[in-house]
Amino acid sequence: MTDNNSIVVNGRLVKDAELHVFTEKSSVIQFSICCNNQKKDGDKWVDKPCFYTVKKYGGNQDKLAAYLTKGKPVSIVGYLDQDKWE
Repeated sequence: MTDNNSIVVNGRLVKDAELHVFTEKSSVIQFSICCNNQKKDGDKWVDKPCFYTVKKYGGNQDKLAAYLTKGKPVSIVGYLDQDKWE
């Protein structure tokens, strides 16, 4: 049995997407999104913003880069991959 790793995040772009082209067939688009969660603080609900960095590999990056501009609402469907440093 394999474990399932999937996530859906809805938010807005923090800044314009960055397109990095390595070769004619290899590129990556990177962008950051913010989604506002809320938590209760005493009797009040306060915003708790969460920021995520997203990377997309594969095709259509040039078309996406034109659309992914600061403030645009986006929905991301993907999986989590953890970076580790020592």
